Amino acid sequence: MTAYYPLFDEDIKQGPPGVPGIGFKLTNDDNYDMEGKVLTNVSHPIQLNDSVTKYYAHVIQRHLKSHIVALSEASLIQNLDGKFDARNIPKKNLGKPNDDKNAVTKSYVDHKTKISDKRVDNVLKRDDDGL
Repeated sequence: MTAYYPLFDEDIKQGPPGVPGIGFKLTNDDNYDMEGKVLTNVSHPIQLNDSVTKYYAHVIQRHLKSHIVALSEASLIQNLDGKFDARNIPKKNLGKPNDDKNAVTKSYVDHKTKISDKRVDNVLKRDDDGL
């Protein structure tokens, strides 16, 4: 079937109206009512309020899920009792503690308890600064 495009306005002749199409119905709040029909051949979104296909939404969801998993693997998890679980993952770059309940580094504990890795017996020494 070939489409005919007139070159001049005088070539345009109005013919009889065609069979009425399904059309869109508007709801009271000016939204379209598709009456359960499927909208197909939707293009990729360009503007923020453009509609998307189910495939496009699925790809975005899968992409976000992988980021969430990666972030949760590197993060502390709070248990139901409110305590945090590091899941045996070493935490790095801890600052100097300023509260009794702050986490500390191994070197901080070794310094305060006067543990020397060079000593074979690693006996703790008690003094004013440490244990």
